[in-house]
Amino acid sequence: RRAAEGQAAPGGVDRGAAGRVEVQSLLRPSSVRPDDPCHVEEHNEYHGNVVVWGSSNKKVSAGECCQHCHDTPPCNAWVWCGETGGCTGSDASTYQNCWLKETQLVDLFENVVGRAHDGIKWTAGAVYADTQYAAAIAELDARAQAEAVRRQKLRDDEDLPLVYLDVAIDGKLQGRIEAVLFMKDSPLAAENMRQFCTGEDACHAAFVSRARRWGCTCGSQHGASQHGASQHGASQ
Repeated sequence: RRAAEGQAAPGGVDRGAAGRVEVQSLLRPSSVRPDDPCHVEEHNEYHGNVVVWGSSNKKVSAGECCQHCHDTPPCNAWVWCGETGGCTGSDASTYQNCWLKETQLVDLFENVVGRAHDGIKWTAGAVYADTQYAAAIAELDARAQAEAVRRQKLRDDEDLPLVYLDVAIDGKLQGRIEAVLFMKDSPLAAENMRQFCTGEDACHAAFVSRARRWGCTCGSQHGASQHGASQHGASQ
């Protein structure tokens, strides 16, 4: 029914102990520094409910914007524009705008903080106590653990086909993507994906292991993917 305990099937997906799902702890805010109470992060824009509109709140520096947030409950996140040409397209009027916002720290840490890029002209930051930070991080850890349990339960469900894609670029393996298919909830889409991974429809099938798993390789000039699926919950 499955590969030998602790051994992955060649080209296949092992549902055994060696295939335990590991979910890394969710994102920690990389800008957190004890010497920076404003937790400044350039090239980012934090979301949240508006406490004070930036268009009517000009500040000459990020520090002043942060201080205004600190002095204006319930503000705990701020966004400031230090670009003379503006931070929204070519709208120069956004220069020195200071937006004060209220946000859920756990959602901010999980989805926004640490994801700055040059395409964002704003400078952002957050104001919170050590206890608030600790509580948010504890919640992130709890979410990560719950997600690991959820994924493992799906992975171990023999009624759900477990498929994989081994992704390679210029012949160099980049990693494996695994997914379970919800045959009862979306039978047509799931069966299409299963056939693609077994090679029945998309490419030439190749029997790859005694654990009754299939794989195939499809590719283009720039990259290739090896695909496979277990037979669990699916017909040949």
